[in-house]
Amino acid sequence: MNGEQRAGEDMARAEKGDEKDERKGRRLQPSGFDLQAAPPAAPPQDECEREREEREREADTSAGDAFQRLIPGLKKKPDPVPAIVAGLQLHAKHPGVVQSACKALFQLSEADDENDETISRSIKLILSCLRTHKMTAGVQEQGCRLLKNLAASDANQRSIAFDGGIQVQKGLVAAAGACPSCHVDTLACSSRLIFAFPAPKPYACQVVLEAMRSHPQQASVNVFAHGALMNFIGDNHYNKSAVANEGGIRTVLDVMKAHSQHAELQRCGCAVLLSLTYNHADNKKKVVSEGGIEEILRAMRTHQNDVKVQEMGCGALDNIAWTDAALRKRIIEAGAVDVVEAAIAEHFVGTTEACQRYGEHLLASLAS
Repeated sequence: MNGEQRAGEDMARAEKGDEKDERKGRRLQPSGFDLQAAPPAAPPQDECEREREEREREADTSAGDAFQRLIPGLKKKPDPVPAIVAGLQLHAKHPGVVQSACKALFQLSEADDENDETISRSIKLILSCLRTHKMTAGVQEQGCRLLKNLAASDANQRSIAFDGGIQVQKGLVAAAGACPSCHVDTLACSSRLIFAFPAPKPYACQVVLEAMRSHPQQASVNVFAHGALMNFIGDNHYNKSAVANEGGIRTVLDVMKAHSQHAELQRCGCAVLLSLTYNHADNKKKVVSEGGIEEILRAMRTHQNDVKVQEMGCGALDNIAWTDAALRKRIIEAGAVDVVEAAIAEHFVGTTEACQRYGEHLLASLAS
């Protein structure tokens, strides 16, 4: 055997050995696993965080749904308020729980003064929930009704004021969602606290107007919002200016225009304009410049049979006309005389003394 043959055999044996080693190496590897491959990448941390938060939200929602179903039964238990308040605190981010809890607490407050006293200790929690869910009309509706009841007592008025209740009256009223059958004066009690504590008032005005702008198509929200605004304004010159400066006149007129067939909201709108223009020269001019005269007269023509619309409309126009000849001229040019005379004739008898008084005084002013 020559040298070339031996070299060839050596190379063949070496190749067989390499193949054997390779096969051996492969036999040592677990099936389906590549020792050379990188381990699978861990999911990004932010993705894990999102998944965790989603699971927590689902768990919270499920627990909130369960508690919401328990609330009607809890009302029937002895001393139900602490249990409902505890659930409200635990599920404060759940709008359904907040709405149902506020509704239940309102009913308990209506039924028993002792319940009212117990509920009043949770005013701060209730206000916080209303702020959290300011865009949820149902929450605002039930919260507004509840605070209305709580604010009927002087002690609660003080507590609501210092816990930010007047500020939330915006969210309160904000969404201020009451049923359309409710009247403006349902917020009279809650708004009395406004007169005693001036500091938070400008913010309260912002909250109420924000509610109206956030829920322009919700008639019930706006009924309560107007009621809060009306009580907020009172006969306080500073508050009247605050409402006007925050765009309140335009907002009220927009709501009136959007709900032209809604008699209650027309009463509310005219009532707020009446309050804003009483002894306030700047507000009178703003109402006129924003088309307020025309909007008031449109409401009076549309709801001629509604004595409250006629009364509030005549009162607002009377305030605008008083002591300002140029504004009186604008009212006459808008066709107010015929509308006011029709209102007086339509509501000549019955419990309509205010309508007669406002109407006759306005006609006398326009004739001067």
